[in-house]
Amino acid sequence: MICASGRTAAEVLAELKRRYTNRPIVELEAAAQEELKITELRLTKLFSLEPTVPSTTIEGNRKNSR
Repeated sequence: MICASGRTAAEVLAELKRRYTNRPIVELEAAAQEELKITELRLTKLFSLEPTVPSTTIEGNRKNSR
């Protein structure tokens, strides 16, 4: 698991390659830390007054164009 927000595809791939040989317990800790980052980003987005990332859905674009 990896939090890809703000990272390029090359950065994500490099991180996954680096972690590929991790022992299971090390990878479990790394995955837990990434899940924490994802949760924090989602909660921040949920409770922020300003959208942090523009919606790319059709419905979201309709709302943003009003």
